[in-house]
Amino acid sequence: MDAKQNSNVPEKKISNKWAFITIPANIATGPISALIILQILALGGTVLDVSYAITLGIAISIPASYFWGKISDIYNSRRRQIMISYLGITISIFALLFAKSILLVALAYMALNFFSIANATPLNLLVMETTAKEHWPSTFSSLQTLSSVGSTVGYVIAVFATSALNLNSLILLLVLASIISILMTNKLVYSPAVKATRETFASNSFAFISRMLMHPIIFIKDPTSKLLRRLSTIRNTSYSHFNYVTILYAAGFVFFMGSAIFNAIYPAALSQSGISHSNIFLVLLMGMLLQTTTFFYSGHFVETHVTRSVIRRSLVLRTICYFLSGAAFILLSGYNLFVSSIILYPIAAGIAYSLFYTASYALVFEALGNIDKGSALGIYSTVASFGTLFGALAAGQIAFHFGYGVTFIVAGLLLALTLYLFMILPKRTPDVKK
Repeated sequence: MDAKQNSNVPEKKISNKWAFITIPANIATGPISALIILQILALGGTVLDVSYAITLGIAISIPASYFWGKISDIYNSRRRQIMISYLGITISIFALLFAKSILLVALAYMALNFFSIANATPLNLLVMETTAKEHWPSTFSSLQTLSSVGSTVGYVIAVFATSALNLNSLILLLVLASIISILMTNKLVYSPAVKATRETFASNSFAFISRMLMHPIIFIKDPTSKLLRRLSTIRNTSYSHFNYVTILYAAGFVFFMGSAIFNAIYPAALSQSGISHSNIFLVLLMGMLLQTTTFFYSGHFVETHVTRSVIRRSLVLRTICYFLSGAAFILLSGYNLFVSSIILYPIAAGIAYSLFYTASYALVFEALGNIDKGSALGIYSTVASFGTLFGALAAGQIAFHFGYGVTFIVAGLLLALTLYLFMILPKRTPDVKK
């Protein structure tokens, strides 16, 4: 096998029109989490029901990521896996029209999450299979931008649909968008002659960060006892009694837990505070607009600034927004609460989140050095996903017993703890030898 084949990437850039399939697909899935929450409340559910449904959706994501990753390796058909994903999404969204109980809504949401994960790996592999390596950064950026544009358009549709129509009308529009993604996949996606492997995610920062932006759970290789021993030997240059990776992974766990506590019930908090469905989607839309814009520039911004500084500043900004949101839900109501939400949420979910996400995963990628990244990144994403899982579960309990304001303040406290963990995380020593 020659050098060109070993690279797993074609030398010449091939058409990437297939990337446009992500626009209608993300139109369909963008507003889904908020839609699920509002549908549960419309059926008479409580914040506990919302929390349980979101938790189930997150829980299925962990084994689904492992399952679809293996499927990518075994069957190696990008178009087929993407079409299965979009078909499953279409059926799951359509099923919401007939979900007349909270349990059925939760089951439809679980199915949707299960199938949504299926397209993340093949889409990113297609970038590596249809683009020369020197063009990966721009192509990955374009893929992420198109996905974000789709989600933004989905929220725009949600704002107008819920303003003039109802939730069922919105569901039908999202189903239509999902069907369009299936038709576009059948037309535009083909099987490249040269196949990339999932291990490439672990060897290239652009590929890895793009994959994690699409879905933050990835399993490339199963962890071994040897890897766990190596991770346990990576020390800080100071605080040598602490394990470097333990602090880094703990910071990820706490961050995702705090974020999940906030995000899992935020639409429910707005709804039960008297904010209309269309205004709820408007708040979320503003967050998505800022997130899309920030993600577009975040890669270059992180490259030209100190990564840890970006992480700390973004965490300070997000923490302040969480605390102020908690105070707003305690002190304000009606129009004043809506105004505060449409200011604070976009800053937290748009600017602060995008910068932190890009910078933190760049740091994780860099920090793991030359050890077996395929397995180590899987461990990190598992830790992060369990943080999200526990956060979503805790959110309902805290909100039910203490109210939304206290819940968002607790989320802010967890982000403050995340900030502290990153502040005590100095440069590490060089990798231990194998």
